[in-house]
Amino acid sequence: MPWLRKSFFFFFAHFRKIPFPAPTFLLFLRLSLQSQPSPICTTLTLIGWRRPSYIVSSLNAQNNFAKNSLIFSPSGVRGIVGEGLGPEEALRLSLCFGSMIPPGTVVLGRDTRPSGEMIQRLAAAGLMSTGHDVSILGIAPSPAIAFAVKKMGAVGGIIVSASHNPPSWNALKFLGPGGIALNEAQISELRNLYVLDSFKEVPWTSLGKAHDLSLLDDYRKALISLVDVEAIRKARLFAVIDAGNGAGSLVTPKALEDSGCQVFPLNVEIDGRFRRPIEPTRESLSDLAKKVVSLGADIGFAHDCDADRLVCINEKGEVLGEDLTLALIVDQILSKRKGGIVVTNVASSMVFDDVAESHGAKVLRTRVGEAYVVEKMIETGAIVGGEGSCGGVIIPDHLYTRDGILAALKIVEALALRGRTASQVFASFPRYYMARGKVPCSSGEAREVIEALKIGHSDEKLDLTDGIKIIGEKEWVLVRPSGTEPILRVMAEAEGPRRAEELCKDLLNEVLEILSRKLGKLGPLPFFSANS
Repeated sequence: MPWLRKSFFFFFAHFRKIPFPAPTFLLFLRLSLQSQPSPICTTLTLIGWRRPSYIVSSLNAQNNFAKNSLIFSPSGVRGIVGEGLGPEEALRLSLCFGSMIPPGTVVLGRDTRPSGEMIQRLAAAGLMSTGHDVSILGIAPSPAIAFAVKKMGAVGGIIVSASHNPPSWNALKFLGPGGIALNEAQISELRNLYVLDSFKEVPWTSLGKAHDLSLLDDYRKALISLVDVEAIRKARLFAVIDAGNGAGSLVTPKALEDSGCQVFPLNVEIDGRFRRPIEPTRESLSDLAKKVVSLGADIGFAHDCDADRLVCINEKGEVLGEDLTLALIVDQILSKRKGGIVVTNVASSMVFDDVAESHGAKVLRTRVGEAYVVEKMIETGAIVGGEGSCGGVIIPDHLYTRDGILAALKIVEALALRGRTASQVFASFPRYYMARGKVPCSSGEAREVIEALKIGHSDEKLDLTDGIKIIGEKEWVLVRPSGTEPILRVMAEAEGPRRAEELCKDLLNEVLEILSRKLGKLGPLPFFSANS
C-alpha cells in the first residue's frame, strides 16, 4: 500500500523527535487501515492536530454497526443513549452542524423520549456556541419542526427523535432551509467534520441566543387548509387516534376535531412512558383495533413517536398495510390532477404502479429513506411522494417531508368524499401481500451478503438501487441493510400471502447460509412476520 509507506516516511522524516509510544503506534496502524480519515489526516492527528481522546470516538463513528457507535444516514445520526449517543456526541454533532450552515436562526424540537430534553439542551448549546440563535419548539411532531423551519425562513433545524426505534434509542435529524432533510452528501460532510473533530466556535461576544417558539397552532391550521373541511363535517366521521404517547398527541386529535371529526384519543399522555411499543405494528395495535370496533368508529389511526408515520385500522378492526394507506392518498391526489410523477422507494408496494397507471401518472423509485425520495421529487417536479412502509405522505405544496398527521386528514377527506366505509374504499385497490424478516448483521457482513446474492441471482431481473431487489412477474423480494439499525432487512411482496412468505423465508435462509458459509459465521435466527 504506497500511501501507507508514504505516511510512515512522512512521519519519520519530519517528526522523529516526537515521543511515539507503542500504544499510539498501534492505534496509528489501525487508523491507517480505515477508509476515513485519510492516512495523512491520521498522521496529523498523532502530532497534535486533534485531541487523542477523540481518536477512539472517531473509530466508533466510522464503524456504523459496532455496539458503541453512531449510525449516520439521511434519516439522522442515531444511537443508543448511554451506549454510543451521550452528552459528548450530542454536543459535538450540533457543533459540527452549526459549523456547516450559514449564519441565522436554527429551529430545535424533540419527541417525547426521556432522553430528548438532555439532547435538546446540548444541541442548543452547540448551536449557540457556533453563533446561531436557536428557536426551541420543544415537544413537537417532526413535520411540525420542519414546518417551523420553512415558515420562519430558518437556515436549518434539528429534530431530536429516533422515530420508530425503541425508547433506548435517540437521534439528531438535521434539516436545511425549507425544512428539507440533509441529503447523503451533506450527511457525509457532517460525518467527516465529526470524525475529524473539526468545528468552529465563536468568541463570547458573538454567541447565539435561545428563545422558546410556539407554532403548533399555525402548523395545525396549515394542515386543515389542505383538506375539504366541509365534506368531512357533512360525513360526520368518528376516528380513534392512538398517538403512542408521542409528539402527535399534541396535534393529531385536535386537527381531526377541527376538520369536523368526532375523535376518541388513545395513549396521548406525554410523560415519557409508552403504553405500547413505539413502532405501530400489527402486533402492537391490538388495543386500538378493539377500541375501533367497540366504539363503532369509522377509522383508527396510529403514529410512531414523532408522528411522521401513520398506520390505519378500518371499521372492522383490521390493521391495514402502510402501503395501502399511502396508496389511497396518492389516488385521491391524482384523481384531481391527471398525469405527473409519483416518487416512492424500492420497498414500497406494486399498488402504487397500479394507482399511477390508472391516472396516467408515472412512478419513480429511490433508495429507502425520506431524503432520497425528497431529492428525487425536487429533481423531477413530482406532485406527491412518500414511503409505503411508513404511511406518511409528502406533498410539495405543504412540506418536503413525511407527515403522518396530514396523511390522517387526507384519509378522512377521501372517506368523506367517496361516501363509503374504510373497508369498502381500501378493498377497491389491487390486493398484494407482504412478508418481512430481518437478521442482525454488521455493515461489512451486509455488503458481503449483497455481493454474494448479486452473483447468485445474476440471471434474474435485478434492481440494485438499494441492496438487491429480485423482480418477478407481479412479485419481488428485497434484501437491504437498514439505515437505522444494525440489521439486514428482507421483504417480499406477491399476489398471495403464502407466496410472499415463501419468497421471504427462502431469501432469509439464503442470507443465513451466506453468513455461515462465506463469512464463517453461524447466522442468528431471523425475525419473520407476514403482513397483508
